[in-house]
Amino acid sequence: MEWMIGLDRDLLRIINTDLSNRGFDYLFVNLTDFHKTMLFQTIVLPLMLIIFVWKYRAPGLKVIVGLAVTMAVTDSIGSQLIKKYFERLRPDLAGEDIILKAPHFGGFSFVSNHAANMFCLAVFMGFFYPKIRWPLLALAALVAFSRVYVGVHYPLDVLGGACFGSLMGWWGSRIWNRLIKRAHLGELKNG
Repeated sequence: MEWMIGLDRDLLRIINTDLSNRGFDYLFVNLTDFHKTMLFQTIVLPLMLIIFVWKYRAPGLKVIVGLAVTMAVTDSIGSQLIKKYFERLRPDLAGEDIILKAPHFGGFSFVSNHAANMFCLAVFMGFFYPKIRWPLLALAALVAFSRVYVGVHYPLDVLGGACFGSLMGWWGSRIWNRLIKRAHLGELKNG
């Protein structure tokens, strides 16, 4: 177990410090919390939802509702159960020699809810819309990487978050599809 913690700390320093450059700083600092920006919340997200529902109509709206429920459960379990159980300090609070490039808002480090939520979204949406699975998984991986790059998580935090979120997205998509079928509203999976 000690070797794993040592590897985790070494990888953190490599990603956060050795790979540090202006281009990555700009990309990953802006990407890591983009969902919290006014631009995303008032323009990007509403526009994405409108286009998605316009393109996929009622089935698309049902998928969005299922995604929202699944992500809410994933986020709650991650923050209220897993983080409180493991109580792993964030790298800067644990005294790691890192460059903190973005703020964190307290709380514990394992699992990364950013990684969990993004992988949940990618796997859930990929079940219903396989054509967007790989772009969403790539975006989820970039967000997960950004959390280590900006110094607010260890690599194992994002790996754990990615696994947990993927499992929740897989589980949630299957349950949601069954619930829709049982309600006689038609199967949602698009191939």
